[in-house]
Amino acid sequence: MVALGYTLFCLSFMGGAYVSVLQTTEMNWFWFAPVMAVGVVGVALIRFAHHKKHRSTDAIAKNIQSVFDSLEKIVQNVITLDEKVKSMNPYDVRHEVDRIFVEDLNTFIDARES
Repeated sequence: MVALGYTLFCLSFMGGAYVSVLQTTEMNWFWFAPVMAVGVVGVALIRFAHHKKHRSTDAIAKNIQSVFDSLEKIVQNVITLDEKVKSMNPYDVRHEVDRIFVEDLNTFIDARES
């Protein structure tokens, strides 16, 4: 369904571009409107497939577990960073934060909708 949606969207984009340059003085709405309607159908199919995939119970359970796991790692990393910060140069702390937290924060952000 996603492939069909992307195909319709791309064909609509190319068709709309073609129809828009056929006449330089005015838009041919007789052809442009149906081509754009096909694009809207393609976007609707893509969004429907996306929501169906992310709303399944298996995906939600997996995402919730990912949220808990990433939060536990973040807490442990904060404790570790708090111990290290006392002996670090203040300007190096941001690099350490980027190094330690990026992966867990990305996991949390990806799964937070569940």
